[in-house]
Amino acid sequence: MSAATNWLFNFLVAEVTPIGFATISWRYYIIYAAISAFSAVVFILFFPETKGRTLEEIDEIFLQSHSIFDPVKVEKNLPRQAVITTDTLKHAVEEKAMEERVEQV
Repeated sequence: MSAATNWLFNFLVAEVTPIGFATISWRYYIIYAAISAFSAVVFILFFPETKGRTLEEIDEIFLQSHSIFDPVKVEKNLPRQAVITTDTLKHAVEEKAMEERVEQV
């Protein structure tokens, strides 16, 4: 689906650009600038930053969101490593068991 959409939009740009340059000349670049500015605003408002987050944390961000405006707010308020994974839990249990064995000796 994404490959088809990408192909379709690239095809559309390739078909429309020569006509745009022929009719409005250099001002066609203003259209690209406006689309880029609009895209930047959309990315800032609707796409949360997921760098350095686990898949479980990303899932938690979208589970806590109640509307399309919430994910960015939730991402900013959810601390890193806030979701306990099974590996983290298993590691904590093993550490506790090791500490208990050391205390018994």
